[in-house]
Amino acid sequence: MQSAINYLYSATNTVTQLHSSCNLSGSGQTDMVWMNYVLGSGQYGGTRCDVWWDDPYADRCDRFRAVVDKNFIDSATSNRENQYTKTACHELGHTVGLAHYDPMLPAPAEGHDCMRSGLWADGSAWTRTYNSHHIDHINAWF
Repeated sequence: MQSAINYLYSATNTVTQLHSSCNLSGSGQTDMVWMNYVLGSGQYGGTRCDVWWDDPYADRCDRFRAVVDKNFIDSATSNRENQYTKTACHELGHTVGLAHYDPMLPAPAEGHDCMRSGLWADGSAWTRTYNSHHIDHINAWF
């Protein structure tokens, strides 16, 4: 998880910090909680907003919960670390506004990135990075 956070910080305009506990105030910054959880739905991970900002007009999430289904990943591939890294990059992407894209589509002009859904545990660079299109979106939002 830490490598995905470090990459997001180094490749974009976001400001990231790793703390042992979350600020539960409901305003000011977005926290993200990582969990291992059995999703039981054929998903390697998932992200949802647990707490919205106190400001009703902000339409911003204060605390995301990102889940990685370790059991499902472990049963799907022997290259577990590669898929954990890909899933962490993917779920972290959702917390900064990125959406899925169909794994069956051809590579976009900028190339594939970790927001491509599915099992991609070969360790290719695109499985742990965002393409220039997604980086441009993240930088515009932050």
